[in-house]
Amino acid sequence: MRNFDTGVFATGDNVALSSLVVSGSSFAGVVDAGGSAKLTSVTASGNGTDGIAVFGDSASITSAAASGNGTIGIQAGGTSASIKSSTASGNHNGILVGSSASLKAVTASGNVAAGITGSTLTGLSISSATASGNGTNGIVISGPAVSIKSSTVFGNGSDGIVVNGNAASLKGNHADANGFPGGASDLTGLGIFVQGFTAPPVGTNDAGGNGDRAECDPAPLC
Repeated sequence: MRNFDTGVFATGDNVALSSLVVSGSSFAGVVDAGGSAKLTSVTASGNGTDGIAVFGDSASITSAAASGNGTIGIQAGGTSASIKSSTASGNHNGILVGSSASLKAVTASGNVAAGITGSTLTGLSISSATASGNGTNGIVISGPAVSIKSSTVFGNGSDGIVVNGNAASLKGNHADANGFPGGASDLTGLGIFVQGFTAPPVGTNDAGGNGDRAECDPAPLC
């Protein structure tokens, strides 16, 4: 589907879309406002606003690709979304999620701003993700009980991973060469940065060659 105002717009629950390509829409490529949407092998590129935007709860997005969209590549704004084996590249922001989302084996690369973002979230889980070459942060999440594990962040313009909230778990992540906007060091940009907590984060990770030589804050995370 090409060159519509909005490529696909759905409002009902349990909508399933598969093997769909949407490009060149004036606004969004795919919008689904219903619950329990299921998107499989959907590609959205060069759309004016979002590539894929799903707002209902319990959405499932698998093997999707969003590139060159004007605002967000993949947005799953409801609670308990699942995004697996999907990519967001060359958008303004890569992937935006809501509370209790689960992201596994996703890639966010070369986006103008952040790779993977979410705010005021509870129980977000990210595993085996890659965030690289994004203009600001690789992964930036706000909320309690966030879990990020076995993920790789490198070459992002600011920090690699940022979490703002209590009781975060960060384990087995690799954060390298972040904090070099435009390729130059300004001596800022941590590999992993957790702030705004009273219950401290836990976990052990690897970080090296980031703009801020402290590498991680709090230091025991590395």
